[in-house]
Amino acid sequence: MKLAAAVSAAALLVAPAAFACVNGMKLELFERKENLVAKAMRAHREGHYTEAVSLAERGLAAQPSEVDRRALLRTHGLANLKLGRFDKSIESFEAVVKEKKDPFVQAKLAESHLRRGEAGGEVAADAKAVAEKLFADGLLSDPDALTALARARARAGDVEGARAACDEVLRLQPGHPEATELRRSLTGPQPAPKSPPTPAKPSSRS
Repeated sequence: MKLAAAVSAAALLVAPAAFACVNGMKLELFERKENLVAKAMRAHREGHYTEAVSLAERGLAAQPSEVDRRALLRTHGLANLKLGRFDKSIESFEAVVKEKKDPFVQAKLAESHLRRGEAGGEVAADAKAVAEKLFADGLLSDPDALTALARARARAGDVEGARAACDEVLRLQPGHPEATELRRSLTGPQPAPKSPPTPAKPSSRS
């Protein structure tokens, strides 16, 4: 009887400790995921794009929640886009768009396609159409994505439209380097100078 009571008491003491241990492990794992989301975003903001990609990939491998997964994919796409890894950024942005139609991510997805097309000497017509639609609806406010649209317009021969897009970028972000350079390089038909007015002939009447 005494032995049975001792075993039961020991079990009661061990159970809460084991429960606390399991909960502690879960909390540690949760905090680790949260830290990776925040760290990846901070690395991207600070311009450490390779580090941001690495942190985002580690976070994605840790089976994050749906919300954290979208945040990590978004950062993964943004960092890869900055690094010129357009296939990777397209893959990440497409995964986000499938789950949630976020206009910003749609714009960055279109930008990724446009820049990949430009790198190959082409205009990605479908991506340009998406960007044009977002712009017309007032949903294309990211300066880099809008500059990519300006470049696509220029390559397609729409110089006036490219100038207008550059002007909008510079309104949103004065001094944007790429838009400033592109705006300066754009050429096209200029308005003809106005002719000086013809002087009136003197009247024959005195």
